[in-house]
Amino acid sequence: MKKISKACFVALAALAASAQADVARPLTRDIANEVALYSMMASNAYAGDREKTRFPLERLGWKKVDLQGQPVPESSNSYQPRTVVGDMFSNLQFDIWEDSNSKRTVFAFKGTKEKVDWLTGDLMVGISIPYKSAKKHVREYMAAHPDRLVTVTGHSLGGGLALSVSFWEGVDAVAFNTSPRVFDGARNQNKAARRLAVFQENDILQKVRRWYPKFLTKIKPGQIVETRFDYARRNTHRSDLLAEGLLACSTDPGLRELAADVQLTVSCYLE
Repeated sequence: MKKISKACFVALAALAASAQADVARPLTRDIANEVALYSMMASNAYAGDREKTRFPLERLGWKKVDLQGQPVPESSNSYQPRTVVGDMFSNLQFDIWEDSNSKRTVFAFKGTKEKVDWLTGDLMVGISIPYKSAKKHVREYMAAHPDRLVTVTGHSLGGGLALSVSFWEGVDAVAFNTSPRVFDGARNQNKAARRLAVFQENDILQKVRRWYPKFLTKIKPGQIVETRFDYARRNTHRSDLLAEGLLACSTDPGLRELAADVQLTVSCYLE
């Protein structure tokens, strides 16, 4: 299996290298101000992972709740499969963040772990059970809370889930180092919404998306932002490092105050 995965990796990398490069937008301070919050939520969705930086979003007035509106501890997700069978066929996990100072709500979908084979988690063609389940939960939440403004986000596979929900439900989405798999159905769902896909330079999925047909059709160059943070030779797919860099580039006073309380290991390269 490892030999097959390695062979697939080489083939995909070769295809990506030969593909015509699309034109992504460069990161700016304004974009960092817009997406830093979502990147931190997407990273925090890897709840319980002690190797990752955790971002104390509660200091910004956000609270993590479950589908019934009850508080959720930082080491747990708002939702995860309740049975072994559910975990086997879906493994959908996400957080629900509600802003105490407004009517904003963010669904942050958990992605595959960086140590897990991303070929099966992010690229392998298969059943779309987690995608269908993600749409169902967001749709039911919006029906129960019609007064709240919902945005979806996620990293890696979680980014693919967020984009899929956006196309079906018409909610804004911000995805990070996203899987190019976008299940939009036979009817090619494409409801209007604001969508951004943020990639770190040289991230493997950033390379793959350049030739992945569905992604190229659904996400245009103007919706793609490329970052160029220095991770000091660490994994370019890590969600927390991308979030650290975006937070470091933010100029919003609340984000700057939060950045001062987090031990950032990634600095901003913008002047």
